[in-house]
Order: sequence, then structure tokens, then C-alpha cells
Amino acid sequence: MQTVTVLSNLGEEGVSYELDLTVLQTGFGLVQNLVEVVGCTQQTTDALGTLHVQMSEGLPMVCLPSHMLVFAKANFSSTSQVFYPHAKLVGTGVCGL
Repeated sequence: MQTVTVLSNLGEEGVSYELDLTVLQTGFGLVQNLVEVVGCTQQTTDALGTLHVQMSEGLPMVCLPSHMLVFAKANFSSTSQVFYPHAKLVGTGVCGL
């Protein structure tokens, strides 16, 4: 499993900025569907495999291939939840595993 995590030390008052991560930096494929699990948003690499990441408020960004995840919409709220098999997270650093 390929996981890409981007961290910032600018803090929540830091400026927003965009990073362009190449296929060599991420290992993701061309036009690959991804999920950013902190904000629960969908991302897609471009035709060259570049992942365009918008960073803001000091928040981290963690992207996983979307085919590895299962989405569920909570009946009692408007938020989405992302589920990922625990066994596949162990050793990745995601969620402290």
C-alpha cells in the first residue's frame, strides 16, 4: 500500500500554499484516484502522475489509493467516514499504527 503524508510546521496561522508532488515522489500512478483521509476529500493525480496538494492552517495531508478504502455516510450526520482495514494500516504510521 502506498501512503503519502505531508506535514507542515507553519501552524494554523501559516500561509496557504500548493505543493506539486511528482510520480517519483509519491509512487502513485497516472490519473489515480486517491482519498485524503484527514479532510475526507477525493484527489486525483494528473496525466503525468503529479499530485497537486493544497496545504493550509498547518493541517497534515494523508493520501491513500481510493480503491483501498470503503466509504460510509453516517445516518445521523452530514459527515462521511472512511474505513480502512486495520491490518493494512499497521506499520504505515497512519493513526499512530
